[in-house]
Amino acid sequence: MTVSIALFIQIINFVIAYIIIRTLLLKPAVSEILQEEEHQARLQEAIDNTIKGNKEKEQTIESKWVACRHVFAKKSPGVMQIENESCQPSQAESPELHETDSKEIAHMAQSITDNIVKRIRHVE
Repeated sequence: MTVSIALFIQIINFVIAYIIIRTLLLKPAVSEILQEEEHQARLQEAIDNTIKGNKEKEQTIESKWVACRHVFAKKSPGVMQIENESCQPSQAESPELHETDSKEIAHMAQSITDNIVKRIRHVE
């Protein structure tokens, strides 16, 4: 088996071609890919930080809303709890609707208005 000089020249040509391709094509492509990956990692980190900040802001706003609801619940008048004897039927009366005259209606309306005004003034 004889090894000719052409085989050695082909090996040398292959090594030279590999070095040229590696330095001229592969290094810039690999560095570009690495830069793009770093850029994407920075963007993802920025997105994560923004999401974290937004969640913290939402929790702060929610806690303020809860505090406001508690304050409003304490300060609001109990309009639904108005006790007015003239508005409630007595136990002796039947639960059926009965006719009322305009004076009685006016008296009940005035009584309810007075109670609401008194409770609103109490809040102020």
